[in-house]
Amino acid sequence: MPNKTDLNATPYYDDFDKGKNFQQILSRPGYAVQARELTQMQSILKNQVEKLGNFAYQEGSVVIPGSFSIADSIHTVKLETAFEGATIDATQ
Repeated sequence: MPNKTDLNATPYYDDFDKGKNFQQILSRPGYAVQARELTQMQSILKNQVEKLGNFAYQEGSVVIPGSFSIADSIHTVKLETAFEGATIDATQ
């Protein structure tokens, strides 16, 4: 088993504890967001996605129909430059 990185140490300082049921991180207006706040937000999001996945799927369960298909008849995709009169900026 590989060593697990301690995220509650330099440089992360992630002291997220799912047992505390924190659902948000507040940042002070007018101050830069700290790396610790961003790391904790990532941990909260990861925990929420994990809970959803564990609810929806059991370990080893088969997803039905569980297949994929490839449409090899499509060789190009043409993007429109406008939609309903609004210009679309494809660089964003």
